[in-house]
Amino acid sequence: MGRKFRSFNSVGRLRRNVRHRDPRLVVGLVLIAFSAILGARVLASAGARSPVWVAAHDLASGTVLGAADLVSVRVHLGTAGSRYLGTAGPPPLGRRLRVSVVSGELLPATAVAASADRRLVTVPVEPLHLPANLGHGALVDVYVTPRDSGVGAPASRLVQAEVLVAALGTADSSGEVAVILDVAPAQAGALIAAVRGGAIDLVGRAT
Repeated sequence: MGRKFRSFNSVGRLRRNVRHRDPRLVVGLVLIAFSAILGARVLASAGARSPVWVAAHDLASGTVLGAADLVSVRVHLGTAGSRYLGTAGPPPLGRRLRVSVVSGELLPATAVAASADRRLVTVPVEPLHLPANLGHGALVDVYVTPRDSGVGAPASRLVQAEVLVAALGTADSSGEVAVILDVAPAQAGALIAAVRGGAIDLVGRAT
């Protein structure tokens, strides 16, 4: 009887110890599970790729974005995702760049704005009087040379500096190239007067 009594007491103490340790065991298991879940989420977010817009080619400040100007890529951004323009929303087509971006550069979220009030003025330019690689997004200085008045050689003058090229048309029967320039409303009059008053030269800006 004595041996059975001692065995019964031992079992009782073991059960009491187990019951005593149960809460700590449960808490420990919960912490381990939470750590595993948190670690998995951190690893998943670190490897996630965010779809963002990237410049397809060099774009000057003031460019109105078109479909050919942007491409969508997926990149690792981590916590910097909000700094760049993602593709989740509508594409920023028709919006104007506040800053210049180079080919392959991620488009900053603050780089685009709603299209401002602008004017498109077409100027005829003779061959060899514009840069050979002129195209959409380029910046040029616009010079006009008055027509010969018969009194010495006319002097060229700067009409407007850093004018954005919106598009390049085809040459007409005279060989002149139609260049569409993007200007503010207040600049349109001076540019039209220059076209009427003489020959136009578009001078590229070295980078």
